[in-house]
Amino acid sequence: MPSSNKVRKVTSENYPTDSGREGELIFRLVYHQAGCKKPFSRVWLSAMEENASREGFAHLKPST
Repeated sequence: MPSSNKVRKVTSENYPTDSGREGELIFRLVYHQAGCKKPFSRVWLSAMEENASREGFAHLKPST
């Protein structure tokens, strides 16, 4: 686990979960159970390859 000082410095979060409703639900349950309040963005991946990952993180989708 990162030290609490590093966690406090985080200004937003990204979540690369499964793009279906189940992945979204799992993320939100964990996020709320952890007491998170910081803004977050979705990472949409077209494939499980390095280039697709880079593309997904370069074009984050806002949470809704």
